[in-house]
Amino acid sequence: MTRGAPSTAGITLPDSHWRRYPPVHWPAADRGADGGLQRRIDQVVVGPSGVHVVLASPVATVADPDVTSAARAGEAVAALLPPRYRDRVRPELRLHEDAGDVATWHEDVLLASPRALEHVWRYGPRLLSTSEIAEVSRWLDARLEPVVEPVAAASRRWWLRWRRPRRTIPTQRA
Repeated sequence: MTRGAPSTAGITLPDSHWRRYPPVHWPAADRGADGGLQRRIDQVVVGPSGVHVVLASPVATVADPDVTSAARAGEAVAALLPPRYRDRVRPELRLHEDAGDVATWHEDVLLASPRALEHVWRYGPRLLSTSEIAEVSRWLDARLEPVVEPVAAASRRWWLRWRRPRRTIPTQRA
């Protein structure tokens, strides 16, 4: 998990008040019938303005949002927390950068562009104290599983082409 990582707009959030998680698997309570991990949550951000559960949707628009998956993601993450923190979880749907600076609510889910999300996180009403942020982060650290992206192995041909040539020892001629 990253600390002090840049947010979606490239502005760094202070370590003392923010905790940002990279993409995580959907919590275990909502796995498929085969037990596998079906979905992923693109970002979880814990800070003074609450626990923000973010799903990215490049195709969603303000006029035609599909907020059911974002709402379910928020409920799944809230189920991992103690009851007193569950009402501080905010499901959010991140729109594509081309949507402009827009933010609106639809059925208790915030639809916003990356810059608008940054603004909401920084300047939203204070819901968690610094000690509560640390406690919520400890709960989520123990229960969220980061997504490990498979890394394609480099081919041997590529490796041979880019390796350093061996150093040769000059021979003395008599």
